Amino acid sequence: MRLADFPRQLEALHFGSERFDLDGFSAAFDSDDPAEYTPVLAIERAFGRLQNYIAALAHDGASVAGLHRHPPAKGEPRAQPDFEALRDAGAITRDLCRRLIASQRARSLVGHDYVRASAADVYAAVERLRTDAPEFLRRYADWIEPHLLG
Repeated sequence: MRLADFPRQLEALHFGSERFDLDGFSAAFDSDDPAEYTPVLAIERAFGRLQNYIAALAHDGASVAGLHRHPPAKGEPRAQPDFEALRDAGAITRDLCRRLIASQRARSLVGHDYVRASAADVYAAVERLRTDAPEFLRRYADWIEPHLLG
């Protein structure tokens, strides 16, 4: 289900975030006007949902393929061992793994410690995910197919 819905969620992230540059996003992020602030909430939701999909797909793929994963160390995102297992299996590159871990940390910050998140942090995380998500989807789909068919 997540794999089938992934393109729709990615399109929602693009649709919402394409209308802002950093200055416009920062102004909306800090606005007290609900009409200006609401698009920020939609972008944050799309970011969080897409990052959750990536983490869940990494977990499911590592499970299906029987990949070894260590328990997350203290302070590590819960999805980090799954991303590292995919990296070690050749499903994703070392650099993409590093960026996905950073995005997972950003998702936690936005979702759970919002008062510490700055507009620049959120904007940078969204922009990074806009490019990393399609790369993840392409690499993951190519890698997981034989495991699902085999």
